[in-house]
Amino acid sequence: ETWLLTFLRVAAPIASQLVFLAPVSTMRKIASEKTCGKISPLPFSAMVVSGMTWTTYGFLKENPSIWISNISAICFGCYYIWVYSRFVEASDRSGLMNQLMGAACLIAVVGLCAVILPLVTAIQYIGMIGTGIVVVMFSGPLAAIKTVVRERSTQSIPPVFAVASFVNCLLWLGLGVQLEDPFVWFPNGLGLAAAVVQLGLFGVYGLPRAAPRPEAEMAKV
Repeated sequence: ETWLLTFLRVAAPIASQLVFLAPVSTMRKIASEKTCGKISPLPFSAMVVSGMTWTTYGFLKENPSIWISNISAICFGCYYIWVYSRFVEASDRSGLMNQLMGAACLIAVVGLCAVILPLVTAIQYIGMIGTGIVVVMFSGPLAAIKTVVRERSTQSIPPVFAVASFVNCLLWLGLGVQLEDPFVWFPNGLGLAAAVVQLGLFGVYGLPRAAPRPEAEMAKV
């Protein structure tokens, strides 16, 4: 085994933890401002589904670098969804519930594939599902791209998550190439492209500004 492969086997899972921890700052912002604002819950629900999918994939392929690193995605993703659900606007709550129901259905499909299908077939199907979910997870903030361009503000894109996604996808792309596993390198290649676009938006429109605190608003009045 080459030194590069050994390095990537360690560095890529560590980078994943940075991605899973990146939304902590967003959760603190939501909790302090008591509103989710224009932040989409899609990356958080996708994190849970992605964690379940890749944990299953890693188990089936007997690759601890994959399944161990994704267990924390399930835990953190559930926590982020819980925080988000506490402060989501009433008008957006139905959308959140629809996302959660869709996530539950995908997790059920992954479980059925792992239990019912032959090993090789299950790996292929779960790999394809995981590929789609990773793309959604890393490009989720881009769903607000029209708002970003219209308002000339990146308020709806978490910057820490974008940077962590860039580093994470770059390392997993390298590991996937080394392992010759298209279900690893392909989605992370797309995720890397999505992260580059997100960082490009910050370059054009700057970092999001903190929302004014209620005390400041009252002082102005």
